[in-house]
Order: sequence, then structure tokens, then C-alpha cells
Amino acid sequence: MVGWDAPHLNKKVKAISDGITFDTIKGSNTAENNIVSDLTLPQIDGTSVSTAWSNTKWESSNPDVLSVQDANQYAGLKHS
Repeated sequence: MVGWDAPHLNKKVKAISDGITFDTIKGSNTAENNIVSDLTLPQIDGTSVSTAWSNTKWESSNPDVLSVQDANQYAGLKHS
């Protein structure tokens, strides 16, 4: 059994979620209430699949507006 430091893990996950703001996902959009182009929605935090603390799942009330542009969702990330 692996012991987890739950407070540390919760702190890390909260920092990750707090870091996802309009400014970090806006792409070329300039206003939150006027989305006219694609948003950049991260799937994992960081730059390495093997050291990521979280995997983010995005949902919408209108699923037609969400799509994966790269079939390899981890393209460009380190796997070490």
C-alpha cells in the first residue's frame, strides 16, 4: 500500500485548478463573454505525462463545441 499525503495532494490539485483562468485558455479571444475562436483547454498539468498531478476532463452542455484537434492527446509532451 502506498501512503498518500492528502493535504499535499489537495494543495497541488487546488493550485493547478486555480491556475486555469481565462487568460491561460483564451487563445486569441479577448473577452470571456464573447468567445469567437477556439479556447486552449489543457488536458494535463505540466509538460510531462509521467509527472502530471492531474488529468482534466472538459464537458459542455453543447458537446458539439468540444473537439480534440490532435488524436494524440499528449503530443509534444515528455514521457519520462
